[in-house]
Amino acid sequence: MLDLAGASGVFTREFLARGYEVTFLDTPKTVEVVRPLLSRAGAELVAGDPTDPPVENFDLVFVGDAFAGRDADEAAEVVAAAHDALEPGGTAVFVDALHGRCSTAATTQAAVDALALGRGDLHDESTVRSWVESAGFARQTVQDVPGTDLQAVVAERAVD
Repeated sequence: MLDLAGASGVFTREFLARGYEVTFLDTPKTVEVVRPLLSRAGAELVAGDPTDPPVENFDLVFVGDAFAGRDADEAAEVVAAAHDALEPGGTAVFVDALHGRCSTAATTQAAVDALALGRGDLHDESTVRSWVESAGFARQTVQDVPGTDLQAVVAERAVD
């Protein structure tokens, strides 16, 4: 599986603990920061552009904190990159808070984060669904992640 734009590696570590073989992909700077922890844990580390990953043919691509820290164009590019990194019939899972489905506290936090970073936004479900469809995914569902203010957008790449 691929942890695309894996940031701190928290999800990579959890997937490894559950027995998955994980490839972690993020920017070269991020990979260098997480290398000591994740390489010891058994992850394959790949430095590259998350919007144009140099890897492919995964059965599962996971993107945590998928949308809120990105402007609309970059978020759509990450969705397209996840599609391109999948093998036919593979599944992508994008996890983030979606405007209109998450709590007021999550909405406020996303707005504060966007202001602090100088970029990003909290995107709504219909916008995210349009990115998923435009990327070429065959099917998609949106589900609330139990016990959190997050949603999981699960998308399947068509079998060619």
